[in-house]
Amino acid sequence: MLRTESHGLFWISLRFTYDGPYAGKGYADFVMQLLVSSLDGYRHEFLKCNMARSVKMFREQEKVAHPAILKKDDRDSYIEFSIPAYVLIPNGVIIPKHQADKLRPYINDDGAFLLEKAIALSDLKVGVSVERAYGGVIDEILMKYKNHKNICVSPYEELLKNLFKMMKIGRIDYIIGYPIEAEYFSKNLGIIENIICLPIEGMPEYFLGYIGLPKNEWGKTAVKKINSVLKSSRNTPEYHAAYEFWLDENSIKRYRKYAEKVYGGF
Repeated sequence: MLRTESHGLFWISLRFTYDGPYAGKGYADFVMQLLVSSLDGYRHEFLKCNMARSVKMFREQEKVAHPAILKKDDRDSYIEFSIPAYVLIPNGVIIPKHQADKLRPYINDDGAFLLEKAIALSDLKVGVSVERAYGGVIDEILMKYKNHKNICVSPYEELLKNLFKMMKIGRIDYIIGYPIEAEYFSKNLGIIENIICLPIEGMPEYFLGYIGLPKNEWGKTAVKKINSVLKSSRNTPEYHAAYEFWLDENSIKRYRKYAEKVYGGF
């Protein structure tokens, strides 16, 4: 998050990774740096904090900006949202490309994975992270089949990393997660290469992310400037490439379809 004085601005820092060769190369990092370099008249500072603290700062109307936030609950009452800054692919199925055929009986005509059918009727084992909320129909299905023999829950630290290791040695067949998570572990750790991500039937095709500011006059003024930058930048090759870097081939095709719908052209 970024905090500001009268002409200062504090950004909430959301780096997906803070070290290694891909430190600071996340999608939100790119968008935040684009805005920092484009917003004249502000002194930018960066603040690493969790969502609970971010919400507190918004409610107290501090001069902060969140570079990647979702609309939900009552946030409209205390957060000033930008126009959509991100078109994001939701949680789906992650599997090594060379093993994708084992899922074929559970993929519908639209290319979406039938999660409930696979859990109930197959011997395929899915890996999930303990206490994680995946959203929508995924959580409903996992709750319905809680303790089912085909659901393997990772209780350890570095949960997703552990699941990838389990998939590599064949203890589980597929994982539920975001495409960007799959690419991160593929690129940064080399655990599994050539992964593929499939949508899950019943999940939304995409969801939108926004820049968030406090809901006051300062926030309203800042968001107008941010919207201007987004309008001129979010449909450029560089902007798209910042997200596509973290997507597998299948997810890139989906993203381009949805981005064209939201941003108007590609």
